[in-house]
Amino acid sequence: SYSICSSPLEKDHLEFFIAIDPTGALTSRMFPLGQGDRLFAAPKAVGTFVIEESPQESNLILVGTGTGIAPYVSMLRLSSIWNSGRRITLVWGVRYSRDLAYDGELRGLAAGNSNFTYIPVVSREDSDWQGMRGRVQRVFTDSVVKPDPRVDHIYLAGNPNMVEDLELLFGDSGYTHHTRREPGNLHLEKYW
Repeated sequence: SYSICSSPLEKDHLEFFIAIDPTGALTSRMFPLGQGDRLFAAPKAVGTFVIEESPQESNLILVGTGTGIAPYVSMLRLSSIWNSGRRITLVWGVRYSRDLAYDGELRGLAAGNSNFTYIPVVSREDSDWQGMRGRVQRVFTDSVVKPDPRVDHIYLAGNPNMVEDLELLFGDSGYTHHTRREPGNLHLEKYW
């Protein structure tokens, strides 16, 4: 499974953000493809990690590491997410600053939307990086962002250790795991 970065409204192409694994069954075959090459996929994208699962009046805290940013880029490209009054916070952790592939687009969104906060975090030694360092968990343990389960829905995608750590932290803070059968305010994408 791979997450799509393009907006769900985009009908003429799909955009993916994929880390190439030279030994992977699919990514090793995708790597040689060039722009405009064809790749056949199922006619309908499926999944439950979608923004429509959160009430319109809720604030959103989107937390991702590495390619876990992909579903958030897709969500943020939808005009329907940007209702007045809704606060959106995006926390994205990568190893090195060069891995921040969507940094320009996300900084542009933050500059143009006072209700959007973008917090990139770099975990490895990186002399080019002047921003926050460490793991994304630190954003919450150091109270840089203070989630409130009464008004915030949290989405987690990326490294399974990060997802598990924050699932425990937020569970202890009053968040409940979201399923379609039992709606909650903690949404998890566990794809590893």
